[in-house]
Amino acid sequence: MEMEKGEKQWKPSNTFLQLKSDLEWDTIKAQLLEKISQALCPKTISYTEYDITWVVPRYQSSHMQLQTEDDYKFLLAHALKQKEPTVSVKIEVKLTKVSVQ
Repeated sequence: MEMEKGEKQWKPSNTFLQLKSDLEWDTIKAQLLEKISQALCPKTISYTEYDITWVVPRYQSSHMQLQTEDDYKFLLAHALKQKEPTVSVKIEVKLTKVSVQ
């Protein structure tokens, strides 16, 4: 088996995204997908193709999943405790297994 990844997906890409805390979950997903599209230019894009995690700097040390609306509500609850709410989001492409014949 061989792991396949696009060329742009091998290099980390940092970007900035500022969102309001009252946005709906579907809007958040759409904004994240737009950032992915801008950075990686994938042929197709789906939220399920990425491992998306978050951490509140200086508040928690390990990343938490950001896959559901409940995950997003949990993120907001922690981020909004800060004087200046900031969240670091990490997005990684899930590797696709390609069989070699």
